[in-house]
Amino acid sequence: MGGGRWRSVSIGWASSCRDHLPAAQRDETAKMQRAKASDEESSGANSASFPTQMCGESVFFSNRTRRCTSGNAVGGRMPAARGMEFVASGVLAEAISRTSADHYVIWTGHTYPSWQVSLRSRALAQIREVGVPVPLRELLRRAARIEGSLGLDPGTVRSGVRLHQGAKPAVYLLVERNRMGDYTALTDIPYAGPAFRRIAKGAVVLDRAGRLFVECLRESPRPAQAAAQMARREDEVLPHPSLRQRTPRATIRSAPMGPADLPPELRPRPAASKTAARTPDEVTCGSDAAQLRNWREQALATDRPRTLRDVSARTRRRAMLALPHMRPLAAFAEQLRAAKPSTEVPDFDPLDGGVNAQVLFLFEKPGPMAGSSGFISRNNDDRTAEATFHFMLAAGLPRHATCLWNAVPWWNGKREVSSTELQEGAGSALGLAQLLPELRVAVLVGLRAGRVARELRQRGLVVLSSYHPSPINRAASPAKWNAIPAEWARVKQYLR
Repeated sequence: MGGGRWRSVSIGWASSCRDHLPAAQRDETAKMQRAKASDEESSGANSASFPTQMCGESVFFSNRTRRCTSGNAVGGRMPAARGMEFVASGVLAEAISRTSADHYVIWTGHTYPSWQVSLRSRALAQIREVGVPVPLRELLRRAARIEGSLGLDPGTVRSGVRLHQGAKPAVYLLVERNRMGDYTALTDIPYAGPAFRRIAKGAVVLDRAGRLFVECLRESPRPAQAAAQMARREDEVLPHPSLRQRTPRATIRSAPMGPADLPPELRPRPAASKTAARTPDEVTCGSDAAQLRNWREQALATDRPRTLRDVSARTRRRAMLALPHMRPLAAFAEQLRAAKPSTEVPDFDPLDGGVNAQVLFLFEKPGPMAGSSGFISRNNDDRTAEATFHFMLAAGLPRHATCLWNAVPWWNGKREVSSTELQEGAGSALGLAQLLPELRVAVLVGLRAGRVARELRQRGLVVLSSYHPSPINRAASPAKWNAIPAEWARVKQYLR
C-alpha cells in the first residue's frame, strides 16, 4: 500500500522518508544493507568508508586516504566508494616477489556483476585482455599504478583475485602454468563463466594449443603468443628467500642476485663512505648475513608494538628470513602456500626464536593484518598483536625462546574456523613441531586452538592453554583477559 509513492520519492528525501516506509519495505531495505556489508567484508578490503548525507547525495570518506567521492543513495543501498593509496616501490617489489611467476589470470570477457567502485572490481578491471593469460605479477603492477604512484594495495588485490574464484559467476580465472604449457585452475571454481561451469582444481582452462575450455567472448591467442605479449624479465624482481620455482626457466638464476639484477628503484645508491649505513634495499637476501644480523639486533634493541606498519621495517624483516634460524621455517611456510594456493600464508617473525624456540604459541587463525604485513608477529598493526607484545613482556618471556604461529595457518578471507580446517591445521602443527628441536612447551591460545592439544601431547610436549588476547575477548571478560600474562608466565618453569 503506497509502495509506488515511496519508490518515486527523490534521492534527497530518501533518508527522511525511510522511517515512514511500511514494515515490509523497511525489513527488505535492512536485509539488502546487511547483504551489501557482508559482501564488502568478504572482498578483503582494508579501508572502511563512512557515508554522510549531503544535498541529496551520499559522500564517502575513506579512512585510509581521506579522499571522498559522491554516489547516489537509492532505496538505502549505497555503494562503498574506496579511494586509492600511495604504493611505495618497495612494497610493490615485496608483494611481487612473494607471488609465483607461474600464476596467471584469464578474463573471459564477460561483465563481473558487482559494485564497480569496490576494491575487487577496480583491481580486476585492470585486466583488459580477453582470453589471454595475464601474469598475476603484472596485475599487481597495474593495480598499484593506476594513477602514477597511486593505486591499490597489492595484498588486497591478490586476496581479491582469490576470493573472486567463488563468485557467481567467476569471470577472472586464476590459473597456473604447468610444465606441459597448459594453464590449469589453481583452485576449485564453482561457477566459472556465464554458464556457471564448475572447474575443479587442476583442470585445464587453456591448453598449450590455445583452446579455451570455458565460454569466452573472444578467441584467445596461442599460449606462446600470449606469453610473448606479456613477457617480463624474471630478474626484475627480488625473489622471496623461500620461493621455490616449480618450473625451471632459463631467465631465473640459481646464484644469489646482485645489484645489477635489481630494478632501478631498488639498486644500491653510492655510499658517502665505506662506514655509511645501508638501507634494506641495498642488501640482497643472503648476500650479507652480517648486515642482516645487525638489522635484527637493532630491531630487538628498539622493539615496540606496531612497528610493522612501516614499509622499511617490513622490508628488513623480509630479508631476515634468509638468516639460518629462519630458513627451515620460511621453506615450511612456502610448502603450505603450495598446498593452499587460494589462501594467504604469512611467514614466521625473524625477531622470534625461529628453529631455536623452546615455546610455541599457537593462536587460532591469521587475521587481515597478518596478511597485510606478511608475518605472524607481535609487531603487527592491530590491537591483538599489541596486547600480545605487552603480555609477553609482563610474563617475562624472552623473545628468542618463543615462536608464534596459528592452529589454522592460512587466511582465506573468513574469520570462521571449520572442523576441516582444524584437522588440516593439526597436521601442519605437528609438521612444524618437527622443525623445532628445542621445543618443550606449546601454549594453545584460544578455544579453537585448543582442539589440536591431543596431537601435540602425543609428541611428548607440555601443552598449556590460555585465553585469547583479542579486543572482543577483552570486552567479553576483562578479568580473564587481564589474567593472560599470569597464564603465560607458567611457561618459564619449563625453559632451559
